[in-house]
Amino acid sequence: MTTAVRDTSPSAPRHQRRRWVKGACIAALLLVVAAVGAGLTWYSHIRPTPYSAVDAYTAAAATGDREALEAIVGDHPKSASLLDRHAGQPMTATTVTMEMGVSPFAWGVEIRYESFGQEPYSERVIAVPRSGSPDRLTDFVIVPGT
Repeated sequence: MTTAVRDTSPSAPRHQRRRWVKGACIAALLLVVAAVGAGLTWYSHIRPTPYSAVDAYTAAAATGDREALEAIVGDHPKSASLLDRHAGQPMTATTVTMEMGVSPFAWGVEIRYESFGQEPYSERVIAVPRSGSPDRLTDFVIVPGT
C-alpha cells in the first residue's frame, strides 16, 4: 500500500497563497487598464469637436435636409444665407480645409462643393462653440465666415 507524501511545511501554503495573490493583483490591474482605455475611447467619441460639427454640416448639406441644417447652423445674422443655399438643394462637399487661427476657440473652414449641373464653388464658414465659452465639452456650431 502506497501513501502520498504531503508537504506539511509551513512555507508551502504561504507560497501558493502569494502566487494566487500576485495573479489576482495582475488580473485586477489589467481589468482597470482595460476599463480606463474603454472609457477614454468612449469619451473621445461622444465629446463634440469642431470636426464633428463640420461633418454634420457637410452631411446636412449633402442631403439638403433643412432640419439637420438648422440643428448645426448657429445663431448669426447671416445664417439664413447658409440655410437658403443648402436647404432642399443637395450638394456634395469634395474638399474640406480647416485652419485654426480665427480665434483660440474657433476654426475657419473652407468647403468646396460640387453639384450636378452647376459650377463648383467654395464657401468659408467658422466652427465655434455653441455656448460661446472656451469649455472643451461644449457643442460646436457652424456660422458664416467673414
